[in-house]
Amino acid sequence: LVDPPGPPGQPNGADVLEAVLRDFGFWVDRVESGDFAAFVRAQAADLPDRPGDADAHYIIAPGLDRIGLLTRTDESMTAPVDALRELLQDGPTAGVHLLASWTGLRAFRAHIGFDDPVDGIIALRMDRRDVSELMGYGIEWSAPSDRGLLFDRSRAPRPVLFIPLAPLTDADRKLLRR
Repeated sequence: LVDPPGPPGQPNGADVLEAVLRDFGFWVDRVESGDFAAFVRAQAADLPDRPGDADAHYIIAPGLDRIGLLTRTDESMTAPVDALRELLQDGPTAGVHLLASWTGLRAFRAHIGFDDPVDGIIALRMDRRDVSELMGYGIEWSAPSDRGLLFDRSRAPRPVLFIPLAPLTDADRKLLRR
C-alpha cells in the first residue's frame, strides 16, 4: 500500500484501508510515496524470479500523479515509469497486479503512454473528451459526481455505469468486522 502524498499528519484514507485489509487477513506492507520510485523498480526487477505458483501480490497506489519524479531518468537513463510500465505489462502473468489512480488523463498518459496495457479502467469525475480518448469514441458520458464508468477491456465491449461507494471510514471498518 503506497501512502498517497499529502500534508503530514492529515488523514489520507490509507490507514483505514490498511486496517480493513488486515481485518480480512491480508498482509499489508506500507511504502512511503517518496520511496515509490525505488519500490517499483525493485518490484519490476523481481518479476522474472517470481515462482509461477506464488501468491498474488497487489500494489495499491492511489494518486500516482502526485508522486514526484516518476518520469525523471537516472544515471542508467531509465525512469521509474519504465518499471511501472513493465509491471503493468508483465506483472499479471507473474501474479503482480497494480491498482493505481491518477487525477487526470494527462498524468496517466505521461506515466503509462498511449499504447497502455491497462485492461480495467474506472473513470470518476472525468470529462467527456477524456473518457472518449481513454475508452473509445462514441461513449456517451456526462460526468455526474455520483457516477462512474467501469471498463474491462478484456471482457466487455463497452463501459458500464456504476455508483461508487463513499470512502471507507473507521465506522465502516467496524461494521465490516462483524
